[in-house]
Amino acid sequence: MRNRRFDKKQFVVLLLGLIFSLSFSLTSAVAQTTPLSLAEVLTGLQSRSGDFTIEEKNAFITQQIQQRGITFRVSTEIESELRRAGASNTLINAAKAKESKTAPKRVIDPNAPPIAEFDKLWVDYNITENGRKGMRVHTKFTLKNLKDESLNLTVRVEKEDGDPLKNSNSAYSNKGGQLAVFKPLKPAYASAIYADQAVFIPYDEIIIEPGKHNLKLDADIIYTDGELLKHFTLHPFTLTKPGGTTSTVPPTLQKPTATHDRTWIDYNVTQNGQKGMVVHSKFTVNNLLNQQVLVAVGIETTAGVAVKGKTKISKSGSLVVYLPITPKYAAAVFQDANVFIPYSEFVLPRGKHKLRAHVDILQPAKNLDLHLSYFNFDFTQP
Repeated sequence: MRNRRFDKKQFVVLLLGLIFSLSFSLTSAVAQTTPLSLAEVLTGLQSRSGDFTIEEKNAFITQQIQQRGITFRVSTEIESELRRAGASNTLINAAKAKESKTAPKRVIDPNAPPIAEFDKLWVDYNITENGRKGMRVHTKFTLKNLKDESLNLTVRVEKEDGDPLKNSNSAYSNKGGQLAVFKPLKPAYASAIYADQAVFIPYDEIIIEPGKHNLKLDADIIYTDGELLKHFTLHPFTLTKPGGTTSTVPPTLQKPTATHDRTWIDYNVTQNGQKGMVVHSKFTVNNLLNQQVLVAVGIETTAGVAVKGKTKISKSGSLVVYLPITPKYAAAVFQDANVFIPYSEFVLPRGKHKLRAHVDILQPAKNLDLHLSYFNFDFTQP
């Protein structure tokens, strides 16, 4: 087991490693003064770079919050999101203390709090608008209790480690000089559904060195004064920037995808002395060559409520079984990816239950979540 005691020199190494994992370079860590965004805090907490405990990451991020401040307010919803990512009480209290120094808090009606419900994000690549080639980012969401409120849908582009890309063009940047595009919103109803709100990002505004890059789209709803209302999602994609400073060839984007063929279950199977069921899936994954991903099979009710597990569980305690796979082709077909789930893992009251297997492809380090299928079945707990 690693010795957790270290001298001053080791502490400096640890600190620099944490700085790197939080996307602050050695030369800029001391001088960095821009406030931390919610995405940067979440990325730092969830980063798997280096052998650092959640306590060590919390300590460093708390220090950065105290020194630099934050760009968001710690609403009840955002506090829950931070806690799910592993934030400590000390970190959350530091964030709350810093938020009070930025601007007066909005008056919120406790009986009708503002709500932004995210549904999905999708991207059209190699689209031409006004003679410029780029990507069109679509979102679907619902805003409640925000009638006549001036808001913005904003989409930023980040590196894989959460470091936001920079841009000096005022039409494609925020006040912090980060690459960002905005779509003004003003809900006309108490509950307003936005089925397809899109923003366009020209490829030539994505300023990054030549080569292949794993990037993320960070989609949020913000008030016009810059205060965060709701962080929607981080959407991973791959961009290849051509070499040469004078090249006008647009980047090639390769989005990881998965195509489901079928799912089926074998019941009353015995493995290692345990009786259970085997969940099988046939599918194809694209653009994940030589990258390890997880086939995740969770159990939930047909209404979508997760079933608790005993030992095979997610961080939230839900019953989930994982199967690591590594595609060996750009388009890799998996004829039968299967997992065994013992019946003894189901934490359910006695009686008959209508359940479903929820099958996804996950890559937690890159926030990749590709839904494959649901498969309904009946289960009787003796």
